[in-house]
Amino acid sequence: AVFAAISGVTPVAEPATVRVGVLVDELADPRLQPGVRDALMDAVSRLRGAGVVVVERDAAPLRALHDTFGPIILHEAWAELGPLLRLEPDHFSPDTERLLRAGERVDRAAYESALAERASLMPAADAVLDGVDALLGPVVAFTSPVDTPVLDSPDGEIEGLFTEGANLTGQPAISLPCGHDDDGLPVGLQLAGRRGRDADLLAVAAVVERALAGGAR
Repeated sequence: AVFAAISGVTPVAEPATVRVGVLVDELADPRLQPGVRDALMDAVSRLRGAGVVVVERDAAPLRALHDTFGPIILHEAWAELGPLLRLEPDHFSPDTERLLRAGERVDRAAYESALAERASLMPAADAVLDGVDALLGPVVAFTSPVDTPVLDSPDGEIEGLFTEGANLTGQPAISLPCGHDDDGLPVGLQLAGRRGRDADLLAVAAVVERALAGGAR
């Protein structure tokens, strides 16, 4: 309802059958905490039991985009926020300022090269969704830490590992709670849909959410 109000996009009816493409190599990634992996695998099993069609998908075309992420996000962040940093040097925290200044070192040529590379890889990334309504994978490799990791720390470097794909392609993506790890901390799964099809993804997510909760349609 909120999305419809702010976007003007008409909500889409929930599909009678949902087909989810599970990014199996992401669930097998060794950087995924065991408790997170267990919760995700259990969620996939519950979806199958609830009648959601689950098929395997390879995340390689999405991962191929990852090398373009740094030059694009750093250059654009500096272009947008660099003027504010110059105007108000104390506006950002030291860690954020350090990352912004890294963007100052990404020149226009590197940025445009990354944009071109992304464009060349987009058709293969789009094709991962062929035959399914959404892609399912982890949101974050670990459950909530006590403190937010610095982005260029070991945990910080993998914090966006499973969300970079949608950030680069412009796909709509949504996180849904799907279980807990052995310490009782919540785990989320990510559903990503086709570009420009946000309303369709929300309809699919409603079905998946109810299936995970064990409720009837």
